[in-house]
Amino acid sequence: MDAEKIKELETDLNLAKTKTLNFAFAAAAGKKEDACLLHKTRGADKLRLAVKREAGGTKIISGLANVKGPLLSVTCTELPGKKVVKLLRDFLRKNTKLSKVQVFDESGALVISDEALDLDDDAPAPPMAGAEADPELADLKQKFTALVRRAKSAIKQDPSRNEELSAQASTIGKLLEQGSTAQAREAMVKLLAALQQPAGAEQSASNGEAKGVAASIKKLLTLRTEVEAEYARLLAELSKHNDERLRRISSDGHTKVFGGSGGLLDGLDTALFDAVKAWGSAEGADRQKAAQDVRQCADRLSAHLEANRFISLMENNPLGVAVQISKPLKEALSEISRQTAA
Repeated sequence: MDAEKIKELETDLNLAKTKTLNFAFAAAAGKKEDACLLHKTRGADKLRLAVKREAGGTKIISGLANVKGPLLSVTCTELPGKKVVKLLRDFLRKNTKLSKVQVFDESGALVISDEALDLDDDAPAPPMAGAEADPELADLKQKFTALVRRAKSAIKQDPSRNEELSAQASTIGKLLEQGSTAQAREAMVKLLAALQQPAGAEQSASNGEAKGVAASIKKLLTLRTEVEAEYARLLAELSKHNDERLRRISSDGHTKVFGGSGGLLDGLDTALFDAVKAWGSAEGADRQKAAQDVRQCADRLSAHLEANRFISLMENNPLGVAVQISKPLKEALSEISRQTAA
């Protein structure tokens, strides 16, 4: 990368100290140079394509990034190999003030620490119990472990959630012991939705009005997670199709399409959650203004659901897979607008 691009990168890395940004890095192939991009609104998938074109290589890492001190943290939907993470760290040490990198999966579990990058790249990972017998069950157990860590953290922050989250986690554990993968996956989706509830939503629910909005937000998060599960089923059907082009769509498809600024909702859901949190803590005239902000955010998200062509294509897919997105989400948004209009 030339000096001008490095300067832009340093500016973006400084911004990532206060905001989570979309991120992509590609290691160079042949005579080309490494490429690294961060952006507030441009999705990680688009950045991934851009760095691939610039660097000419296939060793790529992309996701959501933030910076703390000398450490770059990247949360990835598609987990990278250790080698490309190490190449990223080498690139940062050479061109920026950063010197450490760590990678998380979409559940928030740390999968590659900076310390691990100094170990033997070829060292085999320890085998997971039951992995050979049932890969799906092994995958669910691994994700469940990460969810349990998140649940414990949520309970530590808000002890009143102990009974709710512990009961859900206990149910999932029993289902996994029984080998009931479908039921366990469904229960994990619900637990994940509960854990994604915006911080402060319950704490600000000091009256019936706020409690109603908090319940609607929780419903919206649950619906969003259920839609992601429906989309995963649609990708599974595409992967079985006899048309190679449709199979390619499945293999390139997102595994997490809705959350965050890089998702299909374009970060409008996150803006809504932030507005609700501000409304919950506002008082007097400020509360009325905050309520108006909530309704405007809900209206923008509702309009986005109505106008987005890809959402329409998913809902009207020719494969017979039922995918409902706009209607249930817009109903939850209408509830939020109605409750904050009082």
